[in-house]
Order: sequence, then C-alpha cells, then structure tokens
Amino acid sequence: MARIRTVKPETFKHEELFDIEKLTGLPIRLAWIGLFCVADREGRFKWKPRALKSDVLPFDEEIDFEKILEALWIHGLIVKYTKGGEYFALI
Repeated sequence: MARIRTVKPETFKHEELFDIEKLTGLPIRLAWIGLFCVADREGRFKWKPRALKSDVLPFDEEIDFEKILEALWIHGLIVKYTKGGEYFALI
C-alpha cells in the first residue's frame, strides 16, 4: 500500500534525474518521487515493474516501468538485490 510522503523542494532541482529523463525520454522524476511512496521506511520495495507502475503511473499505458527501474539502477540511484529468490530494490 502506498504511503503519504513529503517531497523536499530540492528534489525538483535534482540535475541527475533531469539528465536521465532527457536521455531516456521516460518520466524519471515523477517515478522517482512515486517510488518513495511505495517503498517501506528503509526505502525497500519489491522489483515488480507491473505492480509498481499501477501504483506510480497508472494512467500512462505506453510507459514501460521496467525501463524506468533499469535507468535508475544503471545510474546508481537505486540498488537492485535478491533475497529469497525475489528481486528487491533500495532507493
């Protein structure tokens, strides 16, 4: 279940997120903020792109959330790991 979170104003000036968004053409900044709403207190969430997309970008049918997660992972903004045979990430 999603959680109510506050967003610091600096988040909107995060240059790296903007650069990744321009590079990929994906809504990286909005997804980044949305991931904080689905992550637990420690910043962990299950690596389930379809479920995450339904929580974060439910109306964006053309968006592949797997690509968003991969872009964030490749650029070091999330950490992907396995536990008990399942994939998770840490934001």
